[in-house]
Amino acid sequence: MARTTPVATIDAPTCTATIGSILANRLLRSEATAVEICSMTWERRSVSAMNRIHSRSPS
Repeated sequence: MARTTPVATIDAPTCTATIGSILANRLLRSEATAVEICSMTWERRSVSAMNRIHSRSPS
C-alpha cells in the first residue's frame, strides 16, 4: 500500500478579505503606532518638565 504525503498549505489571512478590510486594518495599525509615538513623546516632555521643576526648587 503506497503512502501519500499530504501537501502543506497555508491560508493567508487576507485571502478572503476585501480591499476595504485590508485598508481598515492598515489604518488601525498606523493609528495605534501614532498613538504610541504621541504617548512616548508626551511622556518624555512630562519627565523633562519634572526635571526642570526639581532643578529649580531650592534644596
